[in-house]
Amino acid sequence: MKKHHKIVHAMGRKIRIQGNTRVRGRRYDIVETLTSNAARPRLLLLDRNAGSDAYRVLLTLPRNSNAANLIAVLRELPKFGDLPRIIDVELSRDRVRLVLDYVSGRPLSDYLSAIKCGRVVRPSPYEVARLVHQLAGSLWNLHERANLVHGDIKPANLIITRKATRICLIDFGNAFRIEQMASRPAGDGVTPGYAPPELQEKRIRADGRIDQFSASVLFYELLTLRLPYDGLGGLAGSTANFAAFRNFEHSLASGHEAYDLLPSSLRDKLTQVVARGLQLNIEDRFPDTHQWRTALGELRNSLDSQRNSWKQLNHLRPSVWSIFARFLLRQRQSP
Repeated sequence: MKKHHKIVHAMGRKIRIQGNTRVRGRRYDIVETLTSNAARPRLLLLDRNAGSDAYRVLLTLPRNSNAANLIAVLRELPKFGDLPRIIDVELSRDRVRLVLDYVSGRPLSDYLSAIKCGRVVRPSPYEVARLVHQLAGSLWNLHERANLVHGDIKPANLIITRKATRICLIDFGNAFRIEQMASRPAGDGVTPGYAPPELQEKRIRADGRIDQFSASVLFYELLTLRLPYDGLGGLAGSTANFAAFRNFEHSLASGHEAYDLLPSSLRDKLTQVVARGLQLNIEDRFPDTHQWRTALGELRNSLDSQRNSWKQLNHLRPSVWSIFARFLLRQRQSP
């Protein structure tokens, strides 16, 4: 039997409603299920309680020490720039329900899949550097101002806006304060390929350079459509693999025309910034998020200058062709 959904008019358009739910007595309309993870379901909600309609996200978690840590983390985030805001919290005996700001866009994992399948135009090195530089700015707020480490940066935990102008952090379920990293439970935030070696093997007390490595894996993947270290990512730094990959030389060549057209000096600079963030030894990466962000900013500016010079050449081309056309016309008219 076909299920009928209610249609409401909100935010200037028709929205299909699947049902409704209440959080601390406040009613929200359910628009869709964002993830099907039974342990941590995420729902897209329509909030029609405020003066203006708005989308929200409802995250349901089991009530444990990790959930308590997440609430503490989320309460800190609104103070520090473009990080998500917690709207409401409902605690029960066995679960925690969080209503959060909604970031419009799609998971970076979907965006990467669409690029690989040819459904989306592949971003240029400049566009990738701009996105990662902006992400580094969000991480600088998280590390330097909030004293927090995200701890699980991967495509599924990031949203890219509709026009691919920003990458936003959305899942802070594995975030910890930097001083708590030594007591972080084993296995938290360990996504093979994206997690750095020190997090996967818990060899040393770590810091914000955990996020620097994971974001650099994304940087490499957006440029080449593959994971670094021959597809191993952070697993290359495991005890079994470290010796083979210790002096690995990264190549960003991937058949992308925009990359191939870059001057060799700029290709080298791009490779150096990516490779330093990907160092398997944490001490060989950029010392802190500020220096990493600064290097990304300088790289972005260099790529932008090159892009502008190409634009100027493109503006000149019509003039060159018009001169050539006039020359041909004179040749034809001459006896």
